[in-house]
Amino acid sequence: MKAGTRMPGFGPGVVRAIALIGAVFLALRGAFAGSFIFDDYALLALPRFLDNPLLPFWHQHVEGGLHYRPLGVLLWWLSERLFGADACPHYLLNAALLSLVVLSLWRLVARLIGDRGTAFAIAFVFAIHPIAIGTTAWLSNRYELLASVLGLLALARAWEYRQTRRTGALLATLLLFALGLCAKENTAALISAAFVFWWWPSAQRPAWLDRRQLACLWLAAVFVAWLLVRHWVLPPTGTEQLFAYKSAWVLFSEGMAAWFLKLPSYLFLWPRLGGVTATLFVLGALGLLLLAWNRSRGAWDRDRVALIVAGLALIAVAALVQWPRTGLVLMNLHFGADTLEDVLAARHYFMSALGMALAMAAVFAGSGPATALHQRWLAGLGTALLVIPLFSVSQHLARSYRGTTLEQARFASAAVAAIGKLDLAVEDCQIYLVDTDSKLFGFYVDTTIKALAPDLSKLGRCFIQTEFSPWYHLVERSEVLRAQKPPFSPVRAGRDTVAPILIGRGALVFLNMAPEAKPPLGPGSYFLAWRDGAFVDVSEEVRTGRRSVRFFCFRAPSECP
Repeated sequence: MKAGTRMPGFGPGVVRAIALIGAVFLALRGAFAGSFIFDDYALLALPRFLDNPLLPFWHQHVEGGLHYRPLGVLLWWLSERLFGADACPHYLLNAALLSLVVLSLWRLVARLIGDRGTAFAIAFVFAIHPIAIGTTAWLSNRYELLASVLGLLALARAWEYRQTRRTGALLATLLLFALGLCAKENTAALISAAFVFWWWPSAQRPAWLDRRQLACLWLAAVFVAWLLVRHWVLPPTGTEQLFAYKSAWVLFSEGMAAWFLKLPSYLFLWPRLGGVTATLFVLGALGLLLLAWNRSRGAWDRDRVALIVAGLALIAVAALVQWPRTGLVLMNLHFGADTLEDVLAARHYFMSALGMALAMAAVFAGSGPATALHQRWLAGLGTALLVIPLFSVSQHLARSYRGTTLEQARFASAAVAAIGKLDLAVEDCQIYLVDTDSKLFGFYVDTTIKALAPDLSKLGRCFIQTEFSPWYHLVERSEVLRAQKPPFSPVRAGRDTVAPILIGRGALVFLNMAPEAKPPLGPGSYFLAWRDGAFVDVSEEVRTGRRSVRFFCFRAPSECP
């Protein structure tokens, strides 16, 4: 295996970089006219309550007690200040981040195997794969993209340290990984790959214990330091909501089983391939498998073995660090059944796909200019045959996902328009959006409206909900105690209740809609009903008893009143 140090140049290198960026934007272009959905609104609303964007570094900022992602929140704060609630620039930003991931992967693989052509092919396939496109299409996955960019840059410096033992490469590796962990905890998977880079002996330094291996202790120190900061910032409670549905062991076992069982369908796309695209995919895959078999029979030096072990470690650890969410999400998702499900689940395989790219780079290592002509033709033809179905499925996902977001956005835009006509200069402001029959809209309704409304000076005091329990409310700090009044009731977490999270000028408040409660009839309560594509004020009908309103707890039974 060649441990090349030359990076792609300014001639063919620039052309290839443009091709990779173009592939990303072409595959994603169908989503650019879409809107926000689910957590996107919460991530847009939170910065509007934050005057200091650095506050999340030392203060809890994500619902529950599981995640510490201050750098990701900082990026959302900046993008909200720059783009507001205009969705298109946010999609372009995600596409730019994916482009940086792809370029970083290309440069890393070129450095690892010394073959720019193979590195380009691997990066190109990754760029248009539905796992990458689906992850990027959901704007909330900006955390994942940012962490991947930083982690891949760190891996490049880690490989440099493996080859040179330069102190600068060591320090750069540690700094980039520390920043990556502050973007998203999945960076731990990329740290495991760097650990393999440094621990595995090389041809130049065959010993199992020298300065390079001892540097693994610095990787462990960075990770432990992040854990300590996370423990200091996040409360000791908060994960009870996560385990309200299933025990920790059940979540782990079912999550891991679901992740591995569904991996083939997400990786090979079979449920979404038709006759022609399926045939092209099979032919391309067979050609590359034949080439991989031929290349794998070559010499496996220590660098090549280290690379494939690092790729496998990245795949496995990326799956492990997501186990709470995979146990809740993947069990109920089936690739090909629904576009929204495909996009939502793609993030669970994103970093593992990076590990697969590294493993494939090890398999194809050494296929440089001296490679036989027929092998180069086979590699090019196999890649081209794969690109067609990959690009087709990714574009379909982007277009279909756009339609789903726009369907949900019609409720949001209509609600903002109707609420804009209300007199919100009242005490105990509560707004009820009823008759949408969309539990998903209701689950995120409060942050949805507060992300889109042009003026929060009065609306920030209001509790906005449908008939169903929302995920949480984001209100001004002074309004927190109102969550204890009917029809609201606290969300149970074991023997306790979920405490509000105070951050900036706002607070994340977790509450239920009590099923037996009567609707509030005070002057600060408004009821807007969904009729013929718009929300109509029916507050007077509710106050006079001509219309009834029932509430529902849309949570696990253990969390409901």
